[in-house]
Amino acid sequence: MGGTPRLWCVGHIMIFTMSHSPYLSIIFVNYQSAWALSLALQSLFSLELEWHLFEVIIINNDKREQRVLEHLATLFPLRIFQNNQNSGFGQGANSALLFAQGEVLGFLNPDIRWREANIGKIVEFFRKQPTPTILGLPLLTSEGEHDPLSYGEAPNLLTLLQNNLLPLGLPRKNTLRRPLDWVSGGALFVPKASFSFLGGFDKNFFLYFEDVDLCLRAKKLGINITLSSFGGITHAGGKSFSSRALQKRHFYMSQNRYYKIHRPVLEWHILRFFHRFFSFV
Repeated sequence: MGGTPRLWCVGHIMIFTMSHSPYLSIIFVNYQSAWALSLALQSLFSLELEWHLFEVIIINNDKREQRVLEHLATLFPLRIFQNNQNSGFGQGANSALLFAQGEVLGFLNPDIRWREANIGKIVEFFRKQPTPTILGLPLLTSEGEHDPLSYGEAPNLLTLLQNNLLPLGLPRKNTLRRPLDWVSGGALFVPKASFSFLGGFDKNFFLYFEDVDLCLRAKKLGINITLSSFGGITHAGGKSFSSRALQKRHFYMSQNRYYKIHRPVLEWHILRFFHRFFSFV
C-alpha cells in the first residue's frame, strides 16, 4: 500500500492521498445519496485489498452533504470534489477528468453494493485489450438476478412499446446479444484516453440516457462495448430522488434528447406525442 494516508485541501478539492499511482480511478457522483454511498464504500473496501491498483473519487453535487462526505474521507481513502450546484450526472462525472490519475475510469452509482473482489479482474481485462473498449459490470437485483434493462441494443420505438404499452403480451426484457450497443453508467469502465476523446458524457443529458449516448458515439468510432462475465454488483436504484414526478420529468427530457439525436425523426415525433399523452393522463 505504501505511505501514510493524510487529508489535505486545495480550493474545493478535498484529497485523502496515498503514495501510489493507480491504474483505475473509481468515480461516484453524489446527490442526496450519502448514506447509500457510505454502504457502497464499505462494501468496496471490505473486499478490495489491492489499494495500489485504484483510487476513489467522489464528485459531490449536494452541498448539504459535504460534511458527511468529509467524515467518510476520514474512514476511507477518498478524493472529494465539491460542486457549488447540482450540475447533473454527466457534467459532474466529466469533471473527474481534471484530476483522475488512473488509465481507466470506472463510473459507479452510489447505490451499488460490491459483491466480490473485481478490481484485479478489471485491471487485467483492460491490460489485455488490443482495442479500446467500454466495459460494463452486470447490475443485479437484490435477488441476484440480472437487471435486463441495464444493457442491450439501442433503445427504439419498438422496445419503448414493448416495455410500456404492451406489458401483458410483451414482458419487459432485453436479450443479451453480442455485440451490445450500450451498458449502464451504473457500473461503466472506459479508458481515460477514450473518454477524453469522446468529450466525456454529453452534459445536456442531466440524468438518464447519457450512458447510451456515450456508448453509441463510441461504437461509431470503433470502440467495443461489452458486458463482463465476472463481477456482478447489486444495484438498489432510484436513491437520488425523493419525488417520483421529478424523476419522471428528468427521464422524459433525456429520452426526448436521445431520440432526437440518435433515432429517425418520425420516432422522435411519435415519442413527443406519447410524452404529451402521458403527461395529460
